[in-house]
Amino acid sequence: MSIIKLLLLCLLFTNINLSAQKSVNAQIITLENDTIESKMRVKTNIFDKMLIMETSFFQTMVLLDEKEKKSRVIPAKDVFQLTFKDFNDKTRIYRNHGNQLMEILHFGKIKWIRTFSINMKDGAINAHDLLIGSDLETYNLGMFNNRRNQLLEATSSRPDLINEIEHMKINDDNIKAVLLKFDDSADN
Repeated sequence: MSIIKLLLLCLLFTNINLSAQKSVNAQIITLENDTIESKMRVKTNIFDKMLIMETSFFQTMVLLDEKEKKSRVIPAKDVFQLTFKDFNDKTRIYRNHGNQLMEILHFGKIKWIRTFSINMKDGAINAHDLLIGSDLETYNLGMFNNRRNQLLEATSSRPDLINEIEHMKINDDNIKAVLLKFDDSADN
């Protein structure tokens, strides 16, 4: 009886894992400046099918043919840039970061990047956000740094943004809005 329960449990987990695989139309620019347009396999969160899991491609990209079968595998170390639209129709851009990719969240006067690492204990993915100023000063938006304080420091040349930053909810969309306002300034 316990073997049947174990088999059913394995079947359930296999079904959940397989149902979480989807594909997106991707453009890959290699380090040799070749452009590849293809479908790319991605995995989604088992609870939110619109949320793409970076672990499915940030080190290795699996390209698919017209029949959704694996046609080619490209390691991140050979990729200059990966671009695709996620399931919320948002354009996502990733660039080479050694043997893996980093996400470019904003590329203006202040750059905002997100790097990834895998926790060796449980395999969970960790994201690390950095703001990089025009003077190459970096501001870590990590777990032990107050994101609001780091954003205030990075945009300190625009005192008109202080009130907005101090009173806004700190999330990706609002940080992006502040960085866009910072870019609009002529004197920075």
